[in-house]
Amino acid sequence: PCLDQVAHSQRPPSSRTRKTSVTVENSPEAPHVVTVQVENVVTQLWVTVGQTARKGESLLTLEPSSNARLELDKAKIDVEFARREVQRLSDLRTRQLATNAEVQAAEKNLATVEAALRNLLDRQGGSGPRIVRADVAGTIQAVNVQPGQALAPAAPSVTIGERTHSRARPGRPSGPRA
Repeated sequence: PCLDQVAHSQRPPSSRTRKTSVTVENSPEAPHVVTVQVENVVTQLWVTVGQTARKGESLLTLEPSSNARLELDKAKIDVEFARREVQRLSDLRTRQLATNAEVQAAEKNLATVEAALRNLLDRQGGSGPRIVRADVAGTIQAVNVQPGQALAPAAPSVTIGERTHSRARPGRPSGPRA
């Protein structure tokens, strides 16, 4: 188990006062692994192993890799081409040189490539740098990346031992009895 913190508690003042140590440990069965959905490059690392992270705290900064940027550029080109094709077929239809079915097929293709672009932007978290934040509070158990490293989709970058799965273990009494 990963040692998280040590707290000392004391009973309210009375004729008998006793100090007690409590060790809070993260359960090894409840790690939270941080991954990404598309290839990125780590530009900055904000945490180290053993550090306590709060929910929402910055873990690392990522930028889309050259492959991810290429995929995004291709999706944008597909959308622009599909828009032009819908416009071209609509103009031809007004001159009775294209059918309604051809225009509808082009409109369907436009909707498909627009959805693909939105999905890609959602998975990438936008087209520029982004900060990955902790989803849970806990202790950093592993950091599997370094600045400058490419991070593959679904590859673990940081592992956090969740505090929600912590347990307190009483220690031995310390200090003199009064």
